Amino acid sequence: MPAMLEQGWGRIIYLGTGLSRAPREGMIALGTAKAALAQFARYLAQELGPRGITVNIVEPGPVEDTRMASVIDEEHKRRQVAVIPLGRLAYPGDVAQVVAFYASEDNAFMTGTSAAVNGGMSMY
Repeated sequence: MPAMLEQGWGRIIYLGTGLSRAPREGMIALGTAKAALAQFARYLAQELGPRGITVNIVEPGPVEDTRMASVIDEEHKRRQVAVIPLGRLAYPGDVAQVVAFYASEDNAFMTGTSAAVNGGMSMY
């Protein structure tokens, strides 16, 4: 952050989760921690915006080809996919594209926002 403050420009991007707003059984610790992170990010966005630094959150849903995906059995995965309007789990590249957008100079006027990268799962 010191370098960002010195140059008067920067991007901070956090990884959150929709579980911070929509509780699910067995996810109390993750959901609570990420809710706190989301609020922290909004406070930072407010404080750092005047200094040219944006702060945003990317909130992936379930993602293929990750450590978490490898511990989920096929039946659980099938149930997750069933409630995703786009009909699949996210790929790491889906999440990376949103992170890259938030980090880019093209994203000059978004701060304090959250982007749900979950194929529409958060509508339910």
